[in-house]
Amino acid sequence: MFRRAGLLLCLVALAVCLPLSTPARASSPPVVAIQAGHWRTGELPEEFARLRTSTGAVAGGVREVDLNVDIAHRVAEYLRAWGNQAYVLPSTVPPAYRADAFVAIHSDGHANRNARGFKVATHYRDWIASTTLVRELEDEYAKQTGLPKDWRITDNMRGYYPFNSGLYEHTIAEDTPAAIVEMGFLSNAADRHFMITNRDLVARAIALGIARFLGARPVEGWPALHPMPRGDIVEMLHDRTPLYAGPGKSFKLVDRAARKERYAVVERQGGWAKLFFFTGKERWVEDFQTMQVVVP
Repeated sequence: MFRRAGLLLCLVALAVCLPLSTPARASSPPVVAIQAGHWRTGELPEEFARLRTSTGAVAGGVREVDLNVDIAHRVAEYLRAWGNQAYVLPSTVPPAYRADAFVAIHSDGHANRNARGFKVATHYRDWIASTTLVRELEDEYAKQTGLPKDWRITDNMRGYYPFNSGLYEHTIAEDTPAAIVEMGFLSNAADRHFMITNRDLVARAIALGIARFLGARPVEGWPALHPMPRGDIVEMLHDRTPLYAGPGKSFKLVDRAARKERYAVVERQGGWAKLFFFTGKERWVEDFQTMQVVVP
């Protein structure tokens, strides 16, 4: 997974954009985007330059990116055979990309070689369309592969950078249902062997989950997203910018932000700015020489 994507969770404030006024509309035939995780990261735009060196896990002589690309193309082939429009995307997502479903494919890695299993997540801004996509993918993947489910959903997954519409340009549109799939642990010998020897089964399981989701779409369309608060969008000017639990250095230092990470400001107080986090965490930063407003 991309490092520091956890901090990008607030970037999800991108969803803090203008609310949708109508339900998301379906294409005919449906359009599905399958992103191959870590593929062509060196081509990421400047706004995600810090992620260009993120090349994914490597274990047992297998590179995650190679497995991701192979599975992504197989998923797309299944979906096309079933009458859908399916496209395989690299790490770079076209600006405000709109589709009936967006699914990012990854393989996990962990220092603990016993860690195993698959997991599926969507962004912090829960929406019935995206949570339905997650549910259908989880159910079909478990049924088809027999792999155990890993319940440890990380900030890296919920804050995955293409989900952060509003904060960045190269993201999915906010009305695109989205999920990220960790197919299994590449670092685990059993998971790795299963994934590389059952590529078509893995791909078909993901495609079936997506197909189930497309079939679950209500006739009237998915409900519109609820409006969210929005303030200035700011970009950090320095690496390891300290974030505090309140508006002042007397409060606990709780996190640090990386250079060029973006956040939405929801409150200002005495030279300090409160950054938006979907989890409700209090994160304050000095409002002087630490950040610049990129979208007022």
